Amino acid sequence: MKNMTRALSMMLTVTMALVCFTGCGNSDTAGKPAAGTAADAASSPAGSGEKVTLTYWGWDSNFYKPVMEAFKKERSNVEFEVTEVASGDYVTKLQQSLASGTNLPDILCSELNYRGQMLAIDMWEDLTKAPYNLKDDMFFEASLNVMKNPEGKIVCVDETVCPSAIAYKRDLAKEYLGSDDPDELSKRLSDLDSICKAAKQVREKSGGKAFLFASMGGVMEWLRGTNPVTLVNEAGAVDFSGKYKRVIENACLLRDAGAIDVLEQWSAQENAAYADSSHILFPAANWSLEFSIKPNAPKGSGNWGMFAPGGTGYSWGGTALGVNKDGANKETAWEFIRFCTMEDAGIKTMKEKCDYYTAYKKPYEDKNYTSKKDEYFGGQDIGAFLYQNLLPGIKTAKATKYDGVAYEVLVLVLNNVIADKSFTAEQALGQALEEMQNRLPDEKIV
Repeated sequence: MKNMTRALSMMLTVTMALVCFTGCGNSDTAGKPAAGTAADAASSPAGSGEKVTLTYWGWDSNFYKPVMEAFKKERSNVEFEVTEVASGDYVTKLQQSLASGTNLPDILCSELNYRGQMLAIDMWEDLTKAPYNLKDDMFFEASLNVMKNPEGKIVCVDETVCPSAIAYKRDLAKEYLGSDDPDELSKRLSDLDSICKAAKQVREKSGGKAFLFASMGGVMEWLRGTNPVTLVNEAGAVDFSGKYKRVIENACLLRDAGAIDVLEQWSAQENAAYADSSHILFPAANWSLEFSIKPNAPKGSGNWGMFAPGGTGYSWGGTALGVNKDGANKETAWEFIRFCTMEDAGIKTMKEKCDYYTAYKKPYEDKNYTSKKDEYFGGQDIGAFLYQNLLPGIKTAKATKYDGVAYEVLVLVLNNVIADKSFTAEQALGQALEEMQNRLPDEKIV
């Protein structure tokens, strides 16, 4: 998430099936609370002076380099053996290793859309049991469902929460929507009907030159994120309709209202839209600010804001860390993950070096942890908005092993929706169900 490539990997996890899992074995610190300090680890392998080498496969050096360096300052006997693996190749490498019986790394990484597929594989430690003792109420609901395996056990921990909303250009919002105030926009654009009405007004006022949104891709993330329904229903069927029918219908309504331009997500044309005068609203995660908006609109300082339609946020993206249950260094692997996500020193490093905010609730008791007034966003306290106002109310769907396939199919049909204005929601859903059945021939698709 430190550049546009990272942002792309956050969005298009459709090509990945990755999960980071880290577990603990028996050590002298085994019974200590999961959120212990560096001193708590003094009698563990990482703190004992015995040399330990942790293996790690990953792609995001902007995360692992500073955090590993910080960890080594407190556990000087720990070294890391890093294998750089492109995010798109990660699951293939993992599957090949499992098939051949070769060792997996001590620490694994997983981005979101295929996480359910990986969580269904019996290869990581149950972090709810002793000595880890992780409990649901330690973490935000925005992350909890995608940290659990099919049995409901926490087996990985998100590196960062990803609260998301709508970023906007203040000058264009005032010109076309009548206000540049985030609270007012949240009221005026409180539901799909009001957004479709505003889209038509924008098209009329601009003589057909301006749009609310630049691309279907971002709109899709917003629509599906605010509709957190699990893909597998109570009868055990893969319920694509239950999860995505409403998303497809709403995407068609927005298209028909002229709300969405035809730019391809993550393309040079969409990147240019951040700095133009033709596109007003941009679905945005917390990571979008530094790695999508500011780099592509360097002269936009003071002209941006964020709001949530109807006050509803959503989660977009994320990478989790967990322990290989058969790893040789489970204790130390867990200590590293705990350091990153549950210890003060690691949490500080993650915030300052990576702009990552933990899924662990305790640090949020101090509002200074999240407060972040940003002059680029007109002095709006973006941190308070995302992490204090939106995050506590964000929910995510329970992860399933079919999520990645369904995501790919949704992308496919919504690309057709935006390319062909005559392509109806009913046709799109029909195409999606047929494609799902082709890809999952042994499953019941509804």
